[in-house]
Amino acid sequence: MKKYISVFLCAFMFLAAPAVFAAEVTDAPLVTSETVAAPAAEPISATIDRTKSVEALRARGKALIAARIASLNAEGRRIDRSKLTADQKTELKKAITDKIAYINTLKEKILAEKDLATMKTLNKRIYEDFYIYAIAIPRLQGMRASYVQMSQASKLKDHWTKLDAKLMEWQGKADTTKARIHLDAAKKHLEEANMHYGESLSSFKVLDATDYPAKNVTLAARTHLKEGNTHLRFARTELQKAVVLMKMMEKTIGKKVTTIKAPVTAAQATAMTVTYSDTGFSPSMITVKAGTTVTFKNTSSGSMWVASDPHPAHTDLPGFDEKNAVAAGGTYQYTFTEKGTHGFHNHFHSSHTGTAIVE
Repeated sequence: MKKYISVFLCAFMFLAAPAVFAAEVTDAPLVTSETVAAPAAEPISATIDRTKSVEALRARGKALIAARIASLNAEGRRIDRSKLTADQKTELKKAITDKIAYINTLKEKILAEKDLATMKTLNKRIYEDFYIYAIAIPRLQGMRASYVQMSQASKLKDHWTKLDAKLMEWQGKADTTKARIHLDAAKKHLEEANMHYGESLSSFKVLDATDYPAKNVTLAARTHLKEGNTHLRFARTELQKAVVLMKMMEKTIGKKVTTIKAPVTAAQATAMTVTYSDTGFSPSMITVKAGTTVTFKNTSSGSMWVASDPHPAHTDLPGFDEKNAVAAGGTYQYTFTEKGTHGFHNHFHSSHTGTAIVE
């Protein structure tokens, strides 16, 4: 009976702890890198001038226009599937709709024209007025990519704001110096990323057919996009480093305030198990004695490769590296002998991280 009362009291005390410790510091959102390929050249076909038949040019014009409309519609479907805001999608879809309407107007003229010289001019205008493959589609792709990356940067900034508020709250309760260094670095990278994404968006927006071949314009825009992606990845890395430190602080502060041991500990054990699922490691932070063997069990739907930080070098704790993929249901064991704090992750999903504190 005393045993059950003790368990109940511990549970009650843990649930009654201040809300700041109940909410776990979460990992930074994952980011991807949207890129835009260099635009293809789209020179006016010399065949147009050599063609002597109005009907042949009419058929050629219809085919050229149909192919370009199909490509624009395909880009529209990609925009529909993207994670852009409703306003951003509307802006890009309107550009496509306007372009198709203009092309169809040219198509009507081609269908009605009977003069050979005029028909040649109309066929050339399919290129000169639009440059669909060299200008219009790269412009749409560049704007879409810039918007997507700006959205990801915004999500990271929101996460940064939450972590910043948490650190401010913990001042005086723990040493926040190292985490603050990583947060400050993340903030600078986010500012750089947003600057580059703004430049890439502006450059892509002003592209039109008169810029053809537009190599210098698109190169500058694509370079800004690439630089923004680099800073975004660095920002995410710095945020994640701060997260690892803050998770450790959260546990330490929780102990001081509630006088209860952290919910996940095996300091007295010689063996323990950590499960890996589609959402990550559980528990994601363990405390063990030197000599403890930890079994990592894969219960996810994919592969698991447990290794020490950093990714992908795995050099923080040599030997703590599975070096092989373990399928669902498989396990990996490692005996911790070196005291200290050791970060680890799934090599196949590096955002799924954990921390082992060896005492």
